[in-house]
Amino acid sequence: MTTPGAYRKRALLAGINQARGWPSQWNDGWGGYAERFASREGQFVIANSLAAPGNAKLGYEVRYDQCRCGGFWPRTHHAIGRNFVTYDRSEHQRRPQWALYGGAFAGGLISTAWKPHPRDAFAEGGRAVLGQAGWGTLLNFFIEFADDINRKLGARKRHNLEMQNSPLR
Repeated sequence: MTTPGAYRKRALLAGINQARGWPSQWNDGWGGYAERFASREGQFVIANSLAAPGNAKLGYEVRYDQCRCGGFWPRTHHAIGRNFVTYDRSEHQRRPQWALYGGAFAGGLISTAWKPHPRDAFAEGGRAVLGQAGWGTLLNFFIEFADDINRKLGARKRHNLEMQNSPLR
């Protein structure tokens, strides 16, 4: 919840909503953007506050595990699948991500308490579930391929050169 990427995602989504003028009852400008960002943040906090104890009670592993396979498509399949299933306490049996999606649904549903009316609570919950599916899959994809992306961009080479030239070496 405190990573820069988490805040960037909510800032981006608030910016998209700002550009679309949604909800229309909120102002343009910084005041409206602040309301949209706070709404996203509140929904995120609620969703995660409900998902965390659910995952703990179910004994689910919430961390992403990189694929032990090779090739683009098998790794992509793994990244997508892990957004919908996770491992239980045995670390061998896969289970549906009930708590993750239940938390997302509840966060969307509860967010109608502060959003301008009229709002369909179940539709907001459904949109939150779809958002979790999309953004969660995208995040898993980036985590899965982060090392490859960094290698292509030369991040490892730069780090190795810095270590070789370090006076502490």
